[in-house]
Amino acid sequence: MKPKQLIFLILVLILFSCTQQSKPPTYLGQNIPFEHPEIFAKGMVSVDSTSESMISVTNDGFAIFFMRYFKDEKGNTNGVQSLYTRFDGKKWTDLKQKDREMFYRTPRFVNDSLAIMESNACIWKSKKVNDSTWTKPVFVDSLDLSRQNGVSDWSITADLTLFYVQNGDVVTARIDNDQLDESKKITGFEGFKTRHVGVAPGGDYLICDGFLEGVNNGWVDNFISFRKTDASWTFPVHMDSTINTKGEGNYFPRISPDGAVFFFSRQNSANLSDILWLSTKGLDSYKNLAE
Repeated sequence: MKPKQLIFLILVLILFSCTQQSKPPTYLGQNIPFEHPEIFAKGMVSVDSTSESMISVTNDGFAIFFMRYFKDEKGNTNGVQSLYTRFDGKKWTDLKQKDREMFYRTPRFVNDSLAIMESNACIWKSKKVNDSTWTKPVFVDSLDLSRQNGVSDWSITADLTLFYVQNGDVVTARIDNDQLDESKKITGFEGFKTRHVGVAPGGDYLICDGFLEGVNNGWVDNFISFRKTDASWTFPVHMDSTINTKGEGNYFPRISPDGAVFFFSRQNSANLSDILWLSTKGLDSYKNLAE
């Protein structure tokens, strides 16, 4: 090889190496699992002595919010932390407690620049200023998503349609020009009750947790439903044993705002839970089982 060719090859290799190293490490530098769910960020987000759930991530995967619950010897919750970490351009920050001035409660991220949250029977929005700063939450409309009103969980699609669980039913309401349309209970779930719902950003499917006699592997499992062309929904399909493990609770489903990741929590016999994650690419296979 001629000297000039050798120099050119070395420069190409150096450039390739720099490009690889400069690629931002989304999701704390982990690779999204494709075949089986894995514990998410074990030792940092999911730890052995506490329970974690209610994960929320930004569209680019560079900020992660979640709840950590501390348990006593009897399994009762005796402390809660709302935590987050973000990639600051060089590294992922240590876990910090989220303050109210940042977001009200746990935000749901719609895209790279918009977050929706609820507090005091109202819906609020916050817009991204830069990688580390969001605007103070601004009032959108009144909607009581509290437990006092029978609401146990909610998610949101890319077109700003809220999906919330009220008294076991899934209800929708779209935000249009900073006003909420009329709430509507989705059809197709007759006889099925749930507590938590995670909806795909495109609104074409949702995952919810629940219990069906003779079907469940654990005390609560994840089920998937698909939106039909007539806007009704298929009856929830019980997800397989890689997701719904026997004798454990599998619940609190979430879909990342980019639609790439399915998160959920798994509670073991010690009454402690971890956050698990899995690629959404295989979820279409459940369409063949849906009615």
